[in-house]
Amino acid sequence: MRRILAFLLFFQTPVFALDFGNDGGASIGSGSVTDANINSAADILKTQFTLTLNGGGSAITTGFKSDSMVRLSSDMTVQGWEVTAAGPGSLVVDIYCSSSISTYPPAVANTITGTDKPTLVSVIKSTSAALTGWTTALNAGQWCVPNVDSVTTTTAAVVAVYGIRR
Repeated sequence: MRRILAFLLFFQTPVFALDFGNDGGASIGSGSVTDANINSAADILKTQFTLTLNGGGSAITTGFKSDSMVRLSSDMTVQGWEVTAAGPGSLVVDIYCSSSISTYPPAVANTITGTDKPTLVSVIKSTSAALTGWTTALNAGQWCVPNVDSVTTTTAAVVAVYGIRR
């Protein structure tokens, strides 16, 4: 008998099993989607996009980083950000997202960050859900690119913007 387990994305928890017998028949095994399997509907809707910054062994340079541009695959509502660096340093990142094909590539006029930009100050990791002035409603198909406003000694970093699908 062969068994195939269906997993709930994000939790890697089996939700049901398909049992295939030697006679060619199939049956659904134990397990079902219940509150015990899912913490909340919001867990299924979590999403993020990441922007990678790399100085190639030297400090990251300031400016527009078109080599780190990403295209959003789904509509999302931004709930926060996290920056993780290869070593201690300081970094301030703005994020530009095109609003349509007519504003591609995105530029400073397309900033989504407000006064709470993704920032490191002499640390390797920082996170925040304070989104003062942010454009939090982002749409599938938008192109987003980081712009490094300032940097000190940081050689590589990843900026993750997280939220929920809408």
